[in-house]
Amino acid sequence: MWHHLRMPAHNVFTEVDARSYAAIVKNGYLSEVLLALLVDPLEAADMADSIQRIQATRIELAFDGKIIDAPITLKDFQNLPSKDAFEKLKITLSQWAMTTKRADIAVETLTIWYRCFGAWCTCAIARETLRYVPAGEQRPLRAIEVAEALVIGKTTIGMALEAADAAYAAADAAADDTDDDAYAAKRAARAAAYAARAAADASSARAYAAYAANAAADAAAAAASSAEKHRAIQDAELIRLREVVSNACLTFPG
Repeated sequence: MWHHLRMPAHNVFTEVDARSYAAIVKNGYLSEVLLALLVDPLEAADMADSIQRIQATRIELAFDGKIIDAPITLKDFQNLPSKDAFEKLKITLSQWAMTTKRADIAVETLTIWYRCFGAWCTCAIARETLRYVPAGEQRPLRAIEVAEALVIGKTTIGMALEAADAAYAAADAAADDTDDDAYAAKRAARAAAYAARAAADASSARAYAAYAANAAADAAAAAASSAEKHRAIQDAELIRLREVVSNACLTFPG
């Protein structure tokens, strides 16, 4: 299924053949883009005809009289014989992140697709908030580092949950919410705690990923003078953070 010949590429997804994209991508879903990346351009139209059901991160195909999941998981790409398949995947995920409306949507979708990948990107967002953490307060950074270690199999779920709880405690320890710096510090610590939870809690990972992105945006808006300005800054930050997610896709280990 994986194509080897270099064909005319899509203008946004540079690793995806333009014909494959045109045949398969109808909704802009991540699942469609990944299937277009995978399929041979000469087989794309037939592949499109075999699609039975499409979701944001999953596609069901009719194959030999059976309904099967399209092979678009991270492990499917890692197992391809092409040496550069995994790098092409990361490039395509990076480009896809920039097509989303906001970073919270991007990390939530990536977490549904593959939890560790989404958690890795969520940690990158949480790192953006460390500038709001008071000097000497190490618990938010520790939560992020432990979450990243869990993604690569270097620590345990229990350790990540403990680090998340410590980051929650750091948020609770911040001063009164009426102080702008303290409010930003609270939301930054929350973002770190949510990132650790996204890595450790399989059942709620997608929600925690989105929570982290929104907490990060909220921290950036801490000093807004009105509710309307606060919301505008949040929205702008969630758009900016797409680039953070995009860059994190390229650095995912493996």
